[in-house]
Amino acid sequence: MDPLSQAVVGAAAGGCVAVLARRPQYLRAGLLVGAIGGLVPDLDIVLRSDSDPLMGLRLHRHFTHALLLAPLVGAVAAVLGWLALWLWGRVVPGWRWLWLLASVGVATHGPLDSMTNYGTHLFWPLTDRRENWNIISIIDPVFTLTLLTLVLVAAVRQSRRVVVLASLFALLYFVLGVAQHIRAVAATQDLAHSRGHTPERILVNPTLGNLLAWRLMYEHQGSLYSDGAHLGLARRIYEGTSAPLYRLPEGLLPPDSLQARDAAYFRFFAADWLVRDERTPEIALRDARFAALPTEIGGFWGIVIDPAKPDTHVRRVSFGGRDPAQWPVLKAMIFGQDLPVKAQR
Repeated sequence: MDPLSQAVVGAAAGGCVAVLARRPQYLRAGLLVGAIGGLVPDLDIVLRSDSDPLMGLRLHRHFTHALLLAPLVGAVAAVLGWLALWLWGRVVPGWRWLWLLASVGVATHGPLDSMTNYGTHLFWPLTDRRENWNIISIIDPVFTLTLLTLVLVAAVRQSRRVVVLASLFALLYFVLGVAQHIRAVAATQDLAHSRGHTPERILVNPTLGNLLAWRLMYEHQGSLYSDGAHLGLARRIYEGTSAPLYRLPEGLLPPDSLQARDAAYFRFFAADWLVRDERTPEIALRDARFAALPTEIGGFWGIVIDPAKPDTHVRRVSFGGRDPAQWPVLKAMIFGQDLPVKAQR
């Protein structure tokens, strides 16, 4: 999720540790150090390469987000937490407490990112599988701003009850996301069956900033179908579009070439939800999991393959897709309303 969400979840967790351990004098320290721990794993964004355009994809949300490495990353966060508390002039817990509070904050980061649709190497090094549970949006202001308010109130009042309330709110919001995810899967199955399709794979995720408008995606006989759904008290389906899933033609690239390896990794990264951008003669592939509207098959980013240069890296490209004119359409889906006339297909 976004950095603010990571910080407030880490803060709530750090504060809860102080409350459960009956160390009220460490409450504010727990909030601050937990917040720092919640932020530190995203320092992996500095791991980029001008020569390898996919290095950022390979290493972001990788080892720094792994649960097994949380104590190690927590040691780094503890040092930063000690420095912040010293500069603030607050009570500095002993090193063991600092490390514990920071590690708990770090340990919230990977699971929180795994609740989105981007994917996280949560259980590395045991497995390279990317966890993406699709129960909350990458940016959700309802969740983040509510939790931020509770954390700030807890810090100002040094209230143990508010800290516990903040943690309960976060847990209940995740449970709501799970319930909505189950409803979205059921809606996808019903929609596919109404078309006479048997979904071979299903991917559902909430749209930006809410738990009401969902993307319903499934694969059927080599094609990808993407539709929208409002999942309030009643269900409303918004018919979307379809496109053929892209498979790299055999023999297009030498199997051991750099471009073949890059293409294989991008397919793994995108969980094999790839479509070709037909607007260009180049072999431009989009990660179809991400688009501004659930009824569209687009992709904010992708790669360009050049079979004439198999021993060079693929080119990473951005396809845009953040058109402000689309927001009224998304708003209508969130509230279960009719779509604006110009947006109807």
